[in-house]
Amino acid sequence: MLRGVFFLLALYAFQIKAIDIAFFVRTQANGQIEVYEEGTLYSHVAIRVGDQWLEARPWYGVHLTNDTSSMGVITEILSDPSIPEPNDAFLEKVLGKKYFLFADWDDPEIYNCTKLVAKLLGIEPNPMNFDPMLWGNRFQEYLGKPGLSVGELYTELEERSFESEIIESKISGGCRKHLQ
Repeated sequence: MLRGVFFLLALYAFQIKAIDIAFFVRTQANGQIEVYEEGTLYSHVAIRVGDQWLEARPWYGVHLTNDTSSMGVITEILSDPSIPEPNDAFLEKVLGKKYFLFADWDDPEIYNCTKLVAKLLGIEPNPMNFDPMLWGNRFQEYLGKPGLSVGELYTELEERSFESEIIESKISGGCRKHLQ
């Protein structure tokens, strides 16, 4: 009997958690949603690790945090029960690395939020493209270089049959309708 209890405890202790990728919507002070890409309202992603979030963001680089509020509101989580959350080897490789919005895809020292997720999941980049209506001509030097937008990452995870969970939030009804 006691042996069976220890076996069940060991099974519980070594239970692998499925990967969760959070997608964020960010609003300006006036309540208007910040849009960085046509066709999606998402502006940031993070990966759940235990009870924290692994993310790459300005000023912090790649780090674990309990507070993601400055990056917006988590409005959707995509999960795949067949893929475990990041292991210690991956965390050791990326924690403390620098952030740059247009991170060179092949530079292991610099990340942005989508590159972090893509490297974990083996997702290939696309040539970068910037809608001049949203970005102007500020980023012409990065056109065509390897990268991945939040919208492209979302589409790739959908195609890989990640399960979606819409999170209740304070986002306006129009945005909620768009997300469902």
